[in-house]
Amino acid sequence: MPAQAADYTPVFRELQRIQNNQLEQERIKQQNLEREIQQESARQQAVAEEEARKRAEAIEQKRRNERAEAVATSPPDAYRDYLPLHRDLLTRSEAPPPDRAIEISPRAGMTFSDDERRVAYVDREGQLVVEDLMSGQRIVFPMANPQKTLSSTVQWRGDYLLLSKEGPDSLELFDSNGRSLKSWTGMKGYFAGGRASPGMKLILFSGEPSAEGGWSQVSVYDVVSGKETSVDFGSSQRIHSSRVRKDASLELLTEGSGRFSYYVDGRNVSQFKGNVGMAWRFFLDVPYAISYSYSGDKAAYLWALNDGRLLCLIGHGDYSAFFQFDSDIFYSAYPAGRFSLSSCQFSSMGSPSARLTRFKSALILDDGDAGKVDVVEPGGNQIVKSFSVSRGRWFDWYLDGVEVLLRADTDEYKRLEAYSLVSGERILDLTVSDNESIYGSALPKGGWVLGRVFYGLGDGRRQEYRLWRVASLVNSGLNQLLAQSRKDRFESAEAFRKRVAGLRMPYEMRVELGEYDADQGRFQARWRGASLSIPVAPEVARKFGDARTATLRGKLQVLDDQFFRLADASIVQPDGGLVSLPQPAHFPGKPAVRMTATDKDEGMASPVASPFTGPAVASCAGSLAEIGRRIPAFSAPELASIRREIVGMSIPTIWASAKEQGYDASRAADAARQQAFAQDKVAREAAVTAGQTDAGSGSIEKAKAGTLPLNFACSGAHGNAVCAYLINTWSAMASREVAQRIASCR
Repeated sequence: MPAQAADYTPVFRELQRIQNNQLEQERIKQQNLEREIQQESARQQAVAEEEARKRAEAIEQKRRNERAEAVATSPPDAYRDYLPLHRDLLTRSEAPPPDRAIEISPRAGMTFSDDERRVAYVDREGQLVVEDLMSGQRIVFPMANPQKTLSSTVQWRGDYLLLSKEGPDSLELFDSNGRSLKSWTGMKGYFAGGRASPGMKLILFSGEPSAEGGWSQVSVYDVVSGKETSVDFGSSQRIHSSRVRKDASLELLTEGSGRFSYYVDGRNVSQFKGNVGMAWRFFLDVPYAISYSYSGDKAAYLWALNDGRLLCLIGHGDYSAFFQFDSDIFYSAYPAGRFSLSSCQFSSMGSPSARLTRFKSALILDDGDAGKVDVVEPGGNQIVKSFSVSRGRWFDWYLDGVEVLLRADTDEYKRLEAYSLVSGERILDLTVSDNESIYGSALPKGGWVLGRVFYGLGDGRRQEYRLWRVASLVNSGLNQLLAQSRKDRFESAEAFRKRVAGLRMPYEMRVELGEYDADQGRFQARWRGASLSIPVAPEVARKFGDARTATLRGKLQVLDDQFFRLADASIVQPDGGLVSLPQPAHFPGKPAVRMTATDKDEGMASPVASPFTGPAVASCAGSLAEIGRRIPAFSAPELASIRREIVGMSIPTIWASAKEQGYDASRAADAARQQAFAQDKVAREAAVTAGQTDAGSGSIEKAKAGTLPLNFACSGAHGNAVCAYLINTWSAMASREVAQRIASCR
C-alpha cells in the first residue's frame, strides 16, 4: 500500500497557537509598558504640580510675612510728625561695604582650617594658596607645574591639606606650612569622615569606575603613620559613606549588585539587602545608618549595620543632622524633633519649617512660621528663653564664644540676620546686592559669614567669594541703645520714660525720595521699606530737583520700647549744606506747648501742624471730589477715565473695605502711603521713558509744569509714557489724600 502523507495540521495549529500566545503576551507587555509610562508621567506631573504648589505657597507666605512686617513696623498716628523709626528697621542694613570684606577668587570652592582662621583654595593661576583671615598673610604652596586649565579642589583636615587635580588625575598631600608630603598619579581620593574625625585617613581610588560608579578595590592611607593598605571588595562597589571612629577604625558602607556591605578596617562585617536608589549616611558614632531619598515621599529609614537589620521608619523629610545628649535620645536638626533610639519614635518640635541648632548644652528651636526662637533644655524640653524673629524659612548657625545666632534666608539667599542669645535683640539685618548671595555657610569659631558674588552675565559670568566678619557689620553703639530702651515688664510707664529720657545717639540715614507735596510741605520718602513724611520747606525742596535720595542726620531718641525718633534732624542739601527740619516742639502724649516770640528768637523752629497742636484733622466723610480741581480735564479717554475714578472715590467706602480686611486707621493710612510711594516710582520711570522717546515736543516737561494741552493723545511710545506719568502722578496724589483722610477714621 502506498504510504500516506503526514498530517501536519495539528503541528501548524500548535505553532499558530504559540505564535498567537506570544503576540498576546507582547500586546499585554506593551499595554503594561504604556500603562507604566502613563503612571510614571502622571507621577512626575503630580510631583511637579506639588513642587509648583509649594513654591507658590512659599512665595505667598513670603508676601504675607512682608506685609505683616510692614504692618508691625508702622508707627501709630501720634508719631507721624516725629520721623519715627521702628527698632527692627534700625538693625536692617544694605549690602556691607567692600572694605569690610575679604575677597577670594578661587578656581572652584575653598576649605577652611579647623580653627576657621585660615582659608585654602586654588587660585585662577592654578596655585594652592593659604590665606590668614585675620592678618591677610598669603602663602603660595610650591607645586609642580601648576596649570590654569586644571580642575582642582582642596580639602583641609587638622594640619594636612589634600589637593586633587583632574586631567590627568593626581593627588598631593601637604602640611599646613606648605611642605609636600606625598603625591599620587592616576588616583582620586578624599579624607575619610567629616571634619571631626579623630584619625587622618585617605580613601584612594585607581582606574576608572564601573558602569555602576563603583570600584572593586580601594586603598586607605594613614596620614600620621604613612601606612597604606588595600581593601578588596571582590566586586565593583559604590562607597556611600565613610568615617573614622573614635578608636581610629575606618568604616565603609558600600553598595554593589543590589546588596549593601558594611566594612570595618577592611573586614566585611555584614551584607544585607537595603534601599536601592537612595542615599545613605552613618548615624552619629554608633553602628547605624540612615537611608533617605530627596525625591518622592522623602522617607528616611534607620538600619543596624552589624547585622543589616531595618529598625524602623524615622519619618518623611531630610533628617540632615542629629544631635546626641544621652545614650538614647537624639534630636534632628530638620525636620526639628526628638528621636528615641530604643522605641524608634520621632516627635516633632515646632512647625514643619522649624530647625534645631545645638547651643552649648541646650538647643535652639527656630520656628520661622511662628516667628520665634526658643532656647530649649534637652532633658525635659524645658524652654529657657524665647524671643521674636523674622518669619520665613531660615538656616541657622551659632557663633561659638559670642552667643550670637545667625539666620540666612533659604528663599532667595539674600538676607542675613544676627540675634543676641543673651538679650534676644536683633543686632544685624543685612540684605546683599542683586549679584550677591549668602552662600549658606558660616564659620562659627571665627565669626565669619561666607557670601558669593557673581560678575558678568550668562555662561561667561565669573564667581568670587566674600567673607564678612559679623563683628565688623554690627553697630555696637546702636545695639547698646536698643538693649537699654527695652521696657522691663516690672517697670511702670513713668519709670520707663524717666529712665530713657536721656538716651541719645548720633544717627545718619539715607532715604529714597518720592514726590514732594507742596500743599503739605513734605517729601514722601522710603527708608528700609517703611514710609516717611519729611517736612521740608518749598525753597529747600526745590534745590533737590530730580534727586532720588537724600541724607538725614540727627540723634536717635526713644519714643517707646518699639519706636525711636530722629530728633534734632537735618537734611543734607545737594551742595553739602545742612538745613534743620521742623518738628513738633513737644513730646508725643504730652500737652501741646504754644511757642512764644522768645522761643522763636532763640532759634527754635515753628511747629508743624499735628494732632497735638490743635488744628482740625481731616474728615473721614465725603469723597475726593475737591481734588478734581488739581487734575486737568484731558479729553483722552484713558486720562478722563482715571480722573472720574479719583473724583468719585468715597472715603467711607474705602474705610469700610479696610476694616473688613482687618486694618485699623493707622495701618490703612500706612498702606495708602506705601501705595503712593510705589505709584510715584512708576511715574518717575514713565517720565524717563517719555524723555527718551521724545522727538522734541517737550511733552513730559509740559506735563510736569501743568501746561500740556488738554487734547493730548495717549498714542505711540512717547504718548503712552506721558500718560502713564500723569495717571500714576494723579493716583499717588489720591493715595496720599486717602492716607491723610482715613487716618482720622475710627
